[in-house]
Parts: sequence; C-alpha cells; structure tokens
Amino acid sequence: MAAKPFLSNLNDIGINVPKTIRVSDEKDIEKVCEDIGFPLVCKGIIKDAYIANSVAEANSFFQKIREIWHGGKGFVLFQQFVLGETITISGVANKENDIVGRVIMKKLGIDSKGTTWSGMTYYSEEIDELCNKIIKHLRWVGPFELEFIKDINSGKLFLFEINPRLPSWIYLSEIAGCNIPAIIVDLIMENKIMVNSDFKGGIIFSRYSEEIFYTKEEFDNFKKSGKKLIPIFGIGGKKNE
Repeated sequence: MAAKPFLSNLNDIGINVPKTIRVSDEKDIEKVCEDIGFPLVCKGIIKDAYIANSVAEANSFFQKIREIWHGGKGFVLFQQFVLGETITISGVANKENDIVGRVIMKKLGIDSKGTTWSGMTYYSEEIDELCNKIIKHLRWVGPFELEFIKDINSGKLFLFEINPRLPSWIYLSEIAGCNIPAIIVDLIMENKIMVNSDFKGGIIFSRYSEEIFYTKEEFDNFKKSGKKLIPIFGIGGKKNE
C-alpha cells in the first residue's frame, strides 16, 4: 500500500495524492497525457523521474526508464505535476503504530535526480497530523520517510512518496535534538526511550564534496599493503605533518 503505484488509494482517507496512471504500452501514452495534462512526471517504479512537456518527451522518457530499470519491459508511472516546495518527514513508529520520534525537513536545494543537498528543519502541525493519519492507516512499524509537495497555488499538501527507511539526511535529526536512529535502537532492544521526541526548527544542513590528493607512491603502497593513504595538502605535493 505504500508503493508508488498504490499511493492513490490513500485518497480514500482524505490524503491528497497526485493523479497517477500506470502505463505499460506506448500506444496508451497519448491518451494518458490528455487525461493528466502537461507538464507531467514520468517515474520509474524503483527510481528516476523526468518532467515531460509533450507527448514526444513522454514517449522518450517512457522508453528511457524502461530500458534502465525494467529491461525494456514493465510499466512506467505517469503522474500529475505539482509545482511547489518539497517537505519531508522522517521518523519511526512503534508496534502500536504510534510515532515516537520524527523530524520535518523543508528541501532548500536538490540535484537533477531530486537528491537533497540542502534543507532546513521545519515544524508543521498539518504535516504532523497527516503523517499520524497515514501511519495509523497503514499500521506502520519501524522507520519511514514521507515526502510531500505543497502546491504553490492552492497551498494543498500532496503526498508523492513513502520510503520504508531513513533518508540520507537523517543525521540532521541528531543535530536538531531528536536522534531517530538512537530511538530505533531503543525500540529494538526494548529499552526505555530516553531520546527527546521533539526537534528544533530552523536548523539548516548543506552537503559538500571534497577532493583528496595523494602521491603515486602512497597509492602504490596502499595497493601492496593496504596501509592508510596519507593525503597531501601543501603546494608541490608536500605532506601536512
């Protein structure tokens, strides 16, 4: 029930989900595009999403996604495009389907694949209520991530994905005062949960990449002995002692 093709069933309990149609035959693409309208999102069942603005683009993305993820077969999701900001909530539910820890994060920067590179903790009573409703309905136990888009025109929140895991940005929960991985450990060990269940808003994180430099001699030594590489930092390849 939490998988992408079935999320629209949550409309029955009052959860807004973008209109989604499964397409397995390219002959149906034109009609589906008419039903949903442009722009629309072409999504793989596992991963990948592309915004199409024409039938030709939809056809192209349909073939691309099937080749990459499904061996040229299977179906692709065509989904209503919702313009707005992305807000995600990650947490953990106990065996009674009660949320015992969560953090809400507003995405500030993403890459071309939608991966979060910058975000800010953010409190929303509406998202808390929606999340509790969904977790109870699905009888969820364990970690989760729910992703919403807040429509820029209507202000409505649309649920577009549920992940049965913690996200890559989860260390933000510890910095914001609610260590969700620690809560999971306590639940597994049946310990009393000592971690604060609330979090502080307005904490921003940004990812960055760093290049490491080392000499050929260091690399050859690493290949032979497995010893730790010692990076160089100085001009001209000098080591930083």
